[in-house]
Amino acid sequence: MYWLVGASCVAITGSYLQIAGLPVIQKAILLALTLAAAIHFGINKRFLRPYLFFCLAAAGSLTFGGLSGTSQNLALWVGAFASMSIGLLVFAIRFPQKHLGRMIRALVGLPFISVAAGILGLGFGLTPWVVEYTGSVRLQGASIAPHLAMMCEVAVYRTCFCYSSTRANRYLVILAALMCMILLTGTRGALVAAALPAGYLALRQVRLKAWLVTLPVVVVLAPVLSLGASNVLLRFAQQQEAELCNASGRLVRWEYFYERTPNHFYWGHGLGAVTEATKGEVAHNLTSFTVPHNEYLRFAYDLGVIGAALFLIPLLWCLYRMRVRLGVRYVGLYLSVLVSFLLYSFVDNMFGTV
Repeated sequence: MYWLVGASCVAITGSYLQIAGLPVIQKAILLALTLAAAIHFGINKRFLRPYLFFCLAAAGSLTFGGLSGTSQNLALWVGAFASMSIGLLVFAIRFPQKHLGRMIRALVGLPFISVAAGILGLGFGLTPWVVEYTGSVRLQGASIAPHLAMMCEVAVYRTCFCYSSTRANRYLVILAALMCMILLTGTRGALVAAALPAGYLALRQVRLKAWLVTLPVVVVLAPVLSLGASNVLLRFAQQQEAELCNASGRLVRWEYFYERTPNHFYWGHGLGAVTEATKGEVAHNLTSFTVPHNEYLRFAYDLGVIGAALFLIPLLWCLYRMRVRLGVRYVGLYLSVLVSFLLYSFVDNMFGTV
């Protein structure tokens, strides 16, 4: 039941169901499940360090940062702190092996659950796709297209490791399906990021016989690949005003946040402040989404240079040190996954979402 409720909250979002207040309820459920798991299974103190440093950075942004102390700004801080706490605490929970197995299966299954729920939503007048302003049709499942792509991204990471450890060809079929789903979402950053570990796996570990097994799958999915590729090209072609290329408004927003980050350089504007920064900024072409879609810039704006360093350096060091616990066989694949995640974080909300 724990995994069913948690997976449902991630795979089926409130924005898709168009129910006001549901995203907040879903996050509260996920946080409650995370705290219950932490109490029941215990905490790995070594992996808790990134969360403790994040708490220190968040407290510094609240005490010394740019928050005015109003109830609205305090609510932003609490909401952002709770959201970030979920992933960082899950990272530190000492799950037993059997529960880790269930979590792994849930991670791989999330995008498929979302797409299946989106198809069922057709009976209620909801669609598993959306037509963007560029004219491209993007697969979104029971979520939104970028979030479905992130679910696929995480599933790609895990599927690569599953194949590397078992050499079972079924994981190559799953990997091909996940890559097709990312392509159909039209999410360009996710496509490039997922190609890094998938490409490493293909070049270093997949044997010719396995390639022959997956070739029929690729042939069957050729129309899907063609549709997805045409949508990605269409998204590149439709250029927004004030951008050198169509980056969906990112270049404008990066410039906006980069110029304002030095206003509170050391401890930032306060955790969660980034979500309110662009409201009313119609003249700056900042109305389509709020956050900068660059996690490094986001944390520099919210936490300042001191707070961002307190949070990111221990977390990245901990992730890097995890390679020591892997066999030599997995180190290259793990580093490709880590580089993929860090690069994708440059163009999307990976820390805040995943």
